[in-house]
Amino acid sequence: MKIFADKGIRLTVCIFASDERAALASGAQIVSTLGEGADYLVISNPARFTSQVFFASKLAEGLQRSPKLQIPRITGGTIEALDRASKQKRKSLTFREAEPLLEIGSRYELEHWRNRLFAQFEDNAAALLPDETLVKNKVTRAEETVSAAINPSDL
Repeated sequence: MKIFADKGIRLTVCIFASDERAALASGAQIVSTLGEGADYLVISNPARFTSQVFFASKLAEGLQRSPKLQIPRITGGTIEALDRASKQKRKSLTFREAEPLLEIGSRYELEHWRNRLFAQFEDNAAALLPDETLVKNKVTRAEETVSAAINPSDL
């Protein structure tokens, strides 16, 4: 860690929230080795890994103040459409490459997925970038509106 400190670099380590023993052990080993000398970003991916045991563990307790990022789910129908597009082009396509080949619903879903991820990256820019001002294109966020209370007997 001294090598990073000497260069004015603070290390950020991604810890994946997974109930798998190997992941829990790896995360615990990383945190016990690096300790306070690093920052941590806890990433959960509920579509791939369960994380109830992780979030109930001492490891998660120690990372309670660390920023969190949750990878949104993508529906099975969109995943199947992505697979069909890749087969059609006879190569593995990125989401961006496949989008023009997808139905409108799947395109909207991928746009939402990407925007949700980018918003979380932006929210956690301090942990991911040396300077938050490096974020040039910010996610457009909808303003919350307060719904008026409606009395059902007035309808």
